[in-house]
Amino acid sequence: MEQDFVFDIKIDEENQIIRQYFSGQIKDEDAIEISKNTEELVEKLKNPHKVKILAVFFNIKKIPPKVRKQFITDLKRENLYKVAFVGFNYYVAALIYFFILITNKKKVRIFSLEQEAIEWLNK
Repeated sequence: MEQDFVFDIKIDEENQIIRQYFSGQIKDEDAIEISKNTEELVEKLKNPHKVKILAVFFNIKKIPPKVRKQFITDLKRENLYKVAFVGFNYYVAALIYFFILITNKKKVRIFSLEQEAIEWLNK
C-alpha cells in the first residue's frame, strides 16, 4: 500500500534556510503546492535573492513526470543560491543528478546526513 504524501516547509531562522521535509508518494498536485509554499517563504527570508534550500526525503519511491517538470522549473530560478538534498534511494538520486545536469546548477548537492547538508549550505 502506498503511503500518503506529507510535507512540511518552514524557515530555519538561524541559518536562513528553507527546510522542506517530504514523506510518502508525491503526486502532481503536490508539486505545485510545494512550489507555491516555498515562494511564500522566500519573501520572508532576510535575503530573498540568495535562497538556500534543504530538501529532506523519506520513503519517496518515484517522482512522476509532471512533478519532475515542476522541480526543474524551480531549480532554474535565478534567486536560488544552493540546494541540498538528503535521504534518497538510488532511483531518486539518479533523477536529482539528471536535474542538476539539465539545469546547469553547480550549487546543488546530495547528502547522506542533514547536518552535512546544513554545513555546506552555510559555507
